[in-house]
Amino acid sequence: MTRSCICPLVLSLFLGACAGPSGGTAEVRARGQTFPVADRDDAADDPAIWIHPTDPAQSLVLGTNKKAGLCVYNLSGDQVAFFPVGRLNNVDLRQGVLAEDGSRLDIAAASHRDHIGISLFVISPGGVRELTGSPVRVTVKEPYGLCCALPASGTGLRVFVNDKEGRIEEWLVRVDAEGVAGASLTSTRKLPSQVEGMVADEANGRLFVGEERVGIWSFPLDGPNSTRGTLIARASWFGPLRPDVEGLAIAPTGAQSGYLLCSSQGDNTLVAYDRAPPHAYRGKFRIVAGAVGSVEETDGIDVYTRSLGPLYPAGVLVTQDGENTPAPQNFKLTPWDEVAQALDATARRAN
Repeated sequence: MTRSCICPLVLSLFLGACAGPSGGTAEVRARGQTFPVADRDDAADDPAIWIHPTDPAQSLVLGTNKKAGLCVYNLSGDQVAFFPVGRLNNVDLRQGVLAEDGSRLDIAAASHRDHIGISLFVISPGGVRELTGSPVRVTVKEPYGLCCALPASGTGLRVFVNDKEGRIEEWLVRVDAEGVAGASLTSTRKLPSQVEGMVADEANGRLFVGEERVGIWSFPLDGPNSTRGTLIARASWFGPLRPDVEGLAIAPTGAQSGYLLCSSQGDNTLVAYDRAPPHAYRGKFRIVAGAVGSVEETDGIDVYTRSLGPLYPAGVLVTQDGENTPAPQNFKLTPWDEVAQALDATARRAN
């Protein structure tokens, strides 16, 4: 995240004069929040949601403290575990990763800036543990953004990791019940300037990457043209997506339909586009104060759009909160149905 020093009054007047597509900016309210991270200033960064296989209400939220390690929270926001492994920046996970021994594991990966690598954790109803052989070394200059994908076939976990110079590496990490069984660099991509937020959409075969000052790029996940990206949403002070472009997440509404969500850090909002091409703009919203505080300067986000039990019966949006004063930064939890209703209302007003 790069923060700008702009006079608040000037910024307010400027944003008011630069309205995006008609429909306005909706407002939603978070229902819960996590315990703050232990470190002050810019520390919390990126969340990932793990779904309990038999009781969704027992699902977990993983969140990085980029000064210290990995936090694990329950849906009430209590911290239930912490791994003081060093500077982890982004985290993502996939469930049902096919291991070398034929078993299925739920694996989280995080970009490790101290060890220039990928830290790996296995998650189960019994808890979270770091895999033996973690972190896996990578060759980007300093690991920054990260996301995961499942291979179309075969074992292992695809992990995409980038650095501030715009280089994106794809690693295939093979695991077994004991730990990391091996890792290999399978492809590279490059954008001209600083990138961070990424998300893979296996159902539509796309990798989305946020170039912070430029916009959102879409790459094919596979095939001969997988290193050729298309700019699908440009960041500008005159449109809905305001730099810096930060966290990205897929909010499914069907097998291939739903939203691509992006943190528009320049105006403290989140912007929604169609998940599928041509990625039409679908509205924007901000998280204002309610049961818990508002959300500003959001870095990482994650979303789940199915029931998580009584607290979040229609799913949840998790957002990093960059201004959780007077406490250190944390993650806010917003009911997904409220976000979906707000986006629907914005679309109706636009029409």
